[in-house]
Amino acid sequence: LISNPSFDAENYDTQTPSGWSEASDLGGVNASYSEAYGGSASGARHGTHWMNSAYRVYTYQVKTGLANGLYTARCKARSGGGQAQCYFEVKDFGGSARTANLPVAGSYQTVEMRDINVTNGQATIGFYSNANAGNWAYFDDVEFFKQ
Repeated sequence: LISNPSFDAENYDTQTPSGWSEASDLGGVNASYSEAYGGSASGARHGTHWMNSAYRVYTYQVKTGLANGLYTARCKARSGGGQAQCYFEVKDFGGSARTANLPVAGSYQTVEMRDINVTNGQATIGFYSNANAGNWAYFDDVEFFKQ
């Protein structure tokens, strides 16, 4: 159900990857982009959070018209650590937001949240970073599907 799940829709690095929106309350919208640098879990690119100054940024998709029921959200991710917050999130589905921290790891790890009970026909799936200058996170192969 995710648009551009591997950040490869464009054949180039971009600050505005197709299907993804960005929000920031600290001038960090430029900290969110797709790139090939650092390697991807699959394909040529991945989503990135990084900036050379402190930032807070949210990269997300809103899905509407969902059948109510249980869903799973999954991605592959890794980060360099040091962020105050750095997580994968599903919210606005009719229950309390669900989050899973992105792993501090040298290689991509699977991050999964199961049994997300959609009761209002929609969900927002995204990645949030509240980070210091130079902190980075990579995410790729994003999935959201009915169980």
